[in-house]
Amino acid sequence: MQNNISFILLLSFINVDLNNITKMYAGHFALALLFQFYFPDVNSFLLAFGVGLLDIIFGFLAYFNLEGVSINPKAGFLGVNLHCPYSHSLVGSLIISLLWGCLGINSNSFLPLFLSSFSHFILDCISEK
Repeated sequence: MQNNISFILLLSFINVDLNNITKMYAGHFALALLFQFYFPDVNSFLLAFGVGLLDIIFGFLAYFNLEGVSINPKAGFLGVNLHCPYSHSLVGSLIISLLWGCLGINSNSFLPLFLSSFSHFILDCISEK
């Protein structure tokens, strides 16, 4: 809870509009709902977790200083520069998505789990240029 409050305080300090962050995640989770429609046998939690998995891994890597954030008020709508050469790269996203999809190999859920995770990379490429 303390980390969430600290992050929100950081964002308010650098004048970030929290509505932009909400819109960003709304797009990711909307795809989880779409995947749930096309793959009704797959657990919706796994699909929702999959669309956020790259950001969760980014958080862990940032904690260990392998990736990170630097404040730059002129940098896009978040006002920060994201340094994520592992979790949000094409190769890193493919590896993470393949591993996430492997959780569903026994239940024929590989494709929806893989797509839920890799869709994050695709949407980031489209929206963040």
